[in-house]
Amino acid sequence: MNKLITDVEETFSWGREGNYEKGQRFERLSKYLLESLRVAESIHNIPTTSNQIDYLVYIKPHRFYHPFLAWIGLHFLVECKNENSSISSREVADLSILMDDYKCKL
Repeated sequence: MNKLITDVEETFSWGREGNYEKGQRFERLSKYLLESLRVAESIHNIPTTSNQIDYLVYIKPHRFYHPFLAWIGLHFLVECKNENSSISSREVADLSILMDDYKCKL
């Protein structure tokens, strides 16, 4: 995992020309972290009409149900962004639409 983190940290000083590789490194770290969750299952790269969803994560059924899960829901979206600046309001709006489409709270 340390190598994955270091790979992402190296990209912090890169310019726009390295955006594809920056995204790939961040997605590899995200994949590792999500696959490490024993209580969840994730689906990677779900195509949509306008783009793709990086991850759709489902909380697996288990005996213990914490009230926090009622608040966040039993599934959520993950969009990987590795940028030096804030994301645009358009990106937030697009994510909000996807969350509505997939009935996600988080």
